[in-house]
Order: sequence, then C-alpha cells, then structure tokens
Amino acid sequence: MTPPARAARASALAPFRVRSFRFQWPADFATSWAFEMEALILGWYVLTSTGSVQQLVIFGALGWLGSLFSPFFGVAGSAPRAAGGNANAAAAKPLAGLKQAVRYVCSKPELLGAICMAFLVNLLAFPFFLGLLPYVAKDVYGIGQSGLGYAASTLIYASLGLAATIAIGFSWRRALWQRSAAANSSL
Repeated sequence: MTPPARAARASALAPFRVRSFRFQWPADFATSWAFEMEALILGWYVLTSTGSVQQLVIFGALGWLGSLFSPFFGVAGSAPRAAGGNANAAAAKPLAGLKQAVRYVCSKPELLGAICMAFLVNLLAFPFFLGLLPYVAKDVYGIGQSGLGYAASTLIYASLGLAATIAIGFSWRRALWQRSAAANSSL
C-alpha cells in the first residue's frame, strides 16, 4: 500500500479513535434501522387490517407531519428569546422572521436549489418509499412479510455495494494515476 493510500485510510478511520464516536455511530445506525423497521411493520399492519391504500398513505404521511411544522416552532421559539419576554413583540416576530428567511433563501440561487431539492425529496421519496412499500409488496408483487423485508433491504445492500465500488474504483484509479505519473517522470 502506498503512503498516500495509507494516509487516506488513516484519515477516514480517524473519527473512530474518539471513544464517544465509536458508541454514537452504531447507536445512530440502530436508531435509523429501528425507525425504518417500525414504518414497514406498522405499514404492513395498517394495510392488512384495513385493506385501504388511502389509509396506508395517510398513516405514512403522519410520520412526516412534524417536519412540516418544525420551522414554525423554531421561529416561534427564537422570537420570545429575542423579545426578552415582551408578548406583543414575540407575537409579531415569528412571521417577520419567517418572511425574512424566505426572502434570503430566494435571493441565493444555490440555497434555493438546495431547499427545493430537500423539499422534493422529503415530499416525494421518503413517505412513499416506506409508506407504500407494504402495498406494492402485497398487492403488486404478491409477496408476504419476509418479501417486504427483502424489498426494503435492497436499498441498503445497493448503497453498500455502491460505496464499495466507489472505494475500490478510487483506489484503483489512484494507483493507476500514480504509476502513470511515475512513468512520465522517468522519461
């Protein structure tokens, strides 16, 4: 292994030297896994007990309702702190602060693009992937609960495979580039 490759690997693993990160990373992973499994299991339950795709979609959307209202709670929470306890000033500032934030985002094309992309992903991808997957597994593909688990895990396996492919590809390209640079410098 070449020294630059060793240094890159060491820098990638450097966060794991911190004890709290070694505990935090698996805890975050387990929490994410638990939320996804909860959505799949409860989605399957709602679909089999009601037989209604509409109720399944409503149930799937309820999990994301908090992300719709959270910016308003953040603005409202910062307004009383800034007003110093003045109730009239605190009531007027949340909407003004939200308007100011919207104007700022609209004035920066990079920020507007990122916010629009995040909005579209949260609106179109997350609720429907986990929310409608039980319906697709049961009625479209005709597979049971275990098939639903396999269908949900394909995204995880695809992500891991893509990450491994990119990592192997980058190390292979780097080695090829270093060999060609060494060959060119000897000429």
